[in-house]
Amino acid sequence: MSWGDPFWWPHKVLIRPLLAGGGMGPRLATSTTEADAEVDDSQRMIRDADSVQVMSSARVTVPLDTVAPLGSEVTLWPGRAGVERTAAVIATAYQDNGDGLGSQLVLSLE
Repeated sequence: MSWGDPFWWPHKVLIRPLLAGGGMGPRLATSTTEADAEVDDSQRMIRDADSVQVMSSARVTVPLDTVAPLGSEVTLWPGRAGVERTAAVIATAYQDNGDGLGSQLVLSLE
């Protein structure tokens, strides 16, 4: 079993990354990209980038090379009527475990 195996990434999410902006400031990309993921769709209290305690609606783990900076939009459960929803990334955790071990990016959603 390898780290690219669907066992580790049983879900798909759509990510619309926040892009650096020029004089108009940052903006969301015009298109989304599909990413392999593991979705933990549960609420928990976290600290955001400003160290303010906030409620997170979900935690999404994606491969380390996924582009999803703070402020990006993530669509959970795409195509599933009644449960599909989009939320902004409010915190990230970079977990680089080195060679032989899985490395991932953990996204906390608003």
